[in-house]
Amino acid sequence: ETVLESGHAVFEAPILTSGDESPYYEFVAVLVEDLEGEPCIAGIGRDVSDRRERERELARTSDLLQQAGRIADIGGWEYDATTDPPEMTWTDQLYRLHGLPLDTDIDAGTAVDLYHPDDRERIRTLFGRAVETGEGYDMEVRLQTADGSERWVRAIGEPVFADDTGEGDDDRTVISVRGSIQDITDRKLRERELEETRERMEIALETTNTVVWDREFESGDLSYYPGSETLYGTDIETLDEFLPLVHPDDQSEVAARIESATETGTYEAEFRIIRDGEVRWMEA
Repeated sequence: ETVLESGHAVFEAPILTSGDESPYYEFVAVLVEDLEGEPCIAGIGRDVSDRRERERELARTSDLLQQAGRIADIGGWEYDATTDPPEMTWTDQLYRLHGLPLDTDIDAGTAVDLYHPDDRERIRTLFGRAVETGEGYDMEVRLQTADGSERWVRAIGEPVFADDTGEGDDDRTVISVRGSIQDITDRKLRERELEETRERMEIALETTNTVVWDREFESGDLSYYPGSETLYGTDIETLDEFLPLVHPDDQSEVAARIESATETGTYEAEFRIIRDGEVRWMEA
């Protein structure tokens, strides 16, 4: 019916065979005239089962990648430098990261403008370098979502060269740039919280003339924070360097308590040290 109305038709359909299989065929039909001038339909058919299977596998793979992107909060993109103008393609998850509708038109300039103003010039420079010289990049920047919130992301871009695709031998012309963007806001917040905690602890230790120390049982190495110089006036890295600083009358007791800590897990002691010829009491 379609052929009679429009003059041609292309469609796919399974055919019945004598076996259990039902391969898919693509049929192309056109309206022609026979030798007597009467309309008739002529056409060809070809087995497209393998192609349909590849398409289904590609669809499954694409769906898995989309799901993985949602779980890991990673969006992917590609910049095709062979089209005029160059075409930018995003995965669905990248639109979600930006808080944009999936049908939003995106080009390279628009994409850059979605980032924090202080990061845009850096993005333009590194992206331009990837397109022009084939130098990839890996950076942490801030983007501004459609609702005005700010998110930290890890942005990676890798150039694709003509000889990577078999389109040209030893042709290092950049034909596209592909990359990923991952939301790392939670990690950045944890890092900031840790840094703030470290700064507060540093102030508290400095104010109370206190240091935090640690000893590795296997190696015997000592480490101090913010530094052993704060209390002892010198850099200390081992127990052998620490004990001579302790008052001679307290050395054996301090050494015994430190060794017992390997079994009890705790260490408490009050002892004297000699610094600049002056005896000072310490509590550990």
